Amino acid sequence: MNMECNSGLTVMGPLLLVFGGFALYLGIMVWIRPQSQFVQDQVFDRYKPEAVASPVSRFFGLTKESAGSRDLGVWRVLGPLNGTIFVVVGTWITIAQIQCGFHLPDLRPLIGPVEVTYWAPSVPFIAFAMAIAVWRSYRSGIGWCIADTTLVAAFAFAAAEAAAYHIGIQANRWFALAIVPLVATGLLYWLRTRLHKA
Repeated sequence: MNMECNSGLTVMGPLLLVFGGFALYLGIMVWIRPQSQFVQDQVFDRYKPEAVASPVSRFFGLTKESAGSRDLGVWRVLGPLNGTIFVVVGTWITIAQIQCGFHLPDLRPLIGPVEVTYWAPSVPFIAFAMAIAVWRSYRSGIGWCIADTTLVAAFAFAAAEAAAYHIGIQANRWFALAIVPLVATGLLYWLRTRLHKA
């Protein structure tokens, strides 16, 4: 199956490979070394121990003992499955784009004005993404929560616009814009983890 050569797909292939590789690695690690520091950091340390958790967190089971064990089971199933899917798709897209030529993609068309289309499915998509961001980061403090939620909302909006246009220069421009808050969210998570350990 031939795939159109364009700069958006050139970036998306390696991005899916990195995301899929991380999910696959974590999915394998929760099976073979669930007590490793990597698994503890990614699965358990997002929650406070039951002894120091707030009453609300204990009521909803959002503690290291309850939610951590549940998340471990989820990663055992979804980690290898989703990771493999993303790695395969990312590899396929990357190889297909390499076949287009070994020259660097022309990114100049990505520079230009973007148009906004009001796509109805984007509203629940953005709301759902923001709800997940709040749930994931509210325990880290109001500042971290606002920053994380804002970046996730920006990513969800840009991704929804890219999906709405589907193909063409506007889709590519919105996809490129979606990468910015995605990378910023990853950097924010890394910084928060480093400060938490300090």
